This record gives sequence, structure tokens and C-alpha cells, in this order.
Amino acid sequence: MAIWKVSAERAEIFPHPNSDRMDLCKVGMFQLVVAKSNGYQTGDVIVFAPSRAVLPPDLRPHYTNSETGVSYLVGAEHDRVSGIRLRGELSEGITISLDYVLPKLGLKDAQELEIGADLAAALGISKYDPPLPAGFSGEVRRLDLDVPYRQHDVEQFGIFGGEFVSGEEVLATEKIHGSQANMLFGADGAIHVTSKGMASKGFEICEDQGNIYWRALRNCRLPELVAETCPGRTVQAFAEVYPAQGAAWSYGADGNRPLLRLFRLVVDGAEMPHHQVPSALRELWAPVLFEGAFEEATLRQLARGKEQVSGRELHIREGIVVTPRQPRPSREGWNLALKLISDKFKGSDEDPS
Repeated sequence: MAIWKVSAERAEIFPHPNSDRMDLCKVGMFQLVVAKSNGYQTGDVIVFAPSRAVLPPDLRPHYTNSETGVSYLVGAEHDRVSGIRLRGELSEGITISLDYVLPKLGLKDAQELEIGADLAAALGISKYDPPLPAGFSGEVRRLDLDVPYRQHDVEQFGIFGGEFVSGEEVLATEKIHGSQANMLFGADGAIHVTSKGMASKGFEICEDQGNIYWRALRNCRLPELVAETCPGRTVQAFAEVYPAQGAAWSYGADGNRPLLRLFRLVVDGAEMPHHQVPSALRELWAPVLFEGAFEEATLRQLARGKEQVSGRELHIREGIVVTPRQPRPSREGWNLALKLISDKFKGSDEDPS
């Protein structure tokens, strides 16, 4: 799971699937799109700042078009890093010149940098946390549990697709452009609800009739379904709540009555494969678009097309999420789930929470 930080990383270069002039560059857990003319090679030390990084004044001019004077940075002060799609692949941040970094840190050579260490504070870089949209916030409290609890993220297929073995049985579900709900149903009947953003900070959201996550959970009768299908068990359910990204991504749902679609279950601390999910919960699952042997070309084609959530193909599909049919971790130990985004999707896939 990618952790937000500004750090020195060793580059790993992959071919860009849609361009002969660009490469994909893995830096830590993040993906960059880089021009081949930059000459990056696998093993090079790169200092990387991810999306939402707020740069100090002396660094901002480095990200201005020399011909037009227009900043590549966003925000009222043109001080913030934003992800950008280049020929269909997401570039999740920026590189920072070693000529800037080394003097700031009192170093003489890139080999003196500690790979993976967070340099944000030393470089005067902070993280921008956007204000929560109406209906997403509420009273929060510290998430204090005595049972196993997980967080969820999906990584970029372009730099992690090699995690899958040719012919491995995989599942491809539609990637819904909403907001992640992270819910835990205790064996004692207690319910804990939070969002991706709040979970990362260690908070849960107190029940509130105005909160989008609680409303979606109640609208879909999820507590009752979990109690009926998994009695006496602890169930952690991950779901995408919608509509949460504006009217263009409604999936046919009324904005006054948010709904959810499940995409991951952890029962008594163990991942539950989709084919073992009780039928009543499977009816709430994100649309399954493919189940079979891993084949990259087939999966890339599936990332395109119309949404299947509403059953009416109301708008384009954001993309797909590919997971092993039998859940397993990646080589580095994180939950293996990769996203392939449609080349027609032009927006940001950041969660509003």
C-alpha cells in the first residue's frame, strides 16, 4: 500500500503501453510517466514527491513552462503537485532535482541519500488535505479495536502487472468511481464505519443520518445481510459508495439515496475469495467482468467500455481492478489488487475522503 511521503527511491523502468517516447517509472510504490529523452535507467536514484505535495516557494519555479511562464502546479498559489494522465497512464507526482535536494540536506552525492526515508519536512514540503465535501464528514473518534483490521488500496497495473503469473486465475471487477467505505461488523453486533482517508488517520465516523457512508450502508441493509450470512463472525467489508463524484458518475443512483457495492471481505481475519462469498452479499458486489486465466491484452480491453453497475450503461467505465481468484499478497507483502484505467477516463481517481 502506497504511503504518502517525499523520498529518494531507486527507479525501475517499464515500457509505456501506449507510447514509444515515454516510459513508466516505478519509484517506491508510485508510478511516474517519464520521457525516454530524460534518460532514466533502472537503479537511478530519484527524489519523488507525490500528488498533493505542497512545495516551498523556492522550489515552485522549477515547475514552470520556460516558454509560456505557466506553472505546472495547481492550487490558488500554484504550489501543489497533481497527478496527470499521459497517454492513458497516470503519473502520480514529480521528481525533484538532486541539484536542489543535496544542498538542502547538506549532502554531496546521491548515494548518501537514505532510500525510502521521508524527506518532506527537511525539504519544507507538506501534504495538502482537501476539505471534505458536504455529507462526507461527521463526528469522528479514535478507531480502537481488539481484532485484526486492514486498510485497502489498489496499485498501478503498469508497474506491478508482473506480480501476476501467466495463466494464473484472476478476477476482474469494475472499478467504480465513488468513495471507499471501510466497515467492520463485530461478532458482538458493533458496527465501525470509516472512509479511506479517515482510516489512514486512525479514525472512525460516528453514526450520522447525514453521512454518506452510513446512509449507503443502511440503504443497502448491509448490517442485516452480514448478520444473516455470517452470524457470530467478525466481518470487515470494503465497498465503493456512489454517487460520490458528481452527477457525471451517478451509476443511475439518486444523489439523495447513496448506495454501495462491495469488493473485498475479510472474515475473522482471513480474506474471503469471491467464489465463497454468500449469495446475498454477492448481489451487492461490484460487477464481475472477467474470471479466468490472466492475459494482459484481454484485461486491457476490459478496462474500456460502459459501466455495468446500473445495468443501463449510462456512462463510461472508469476501469477495472484485477485480483487473484484466490486472494494472496504481492511479493512485497501487500494485498494484491491492481487497477487498469480506461484510456477515455480523464479525471482524477483520488478518493474525495
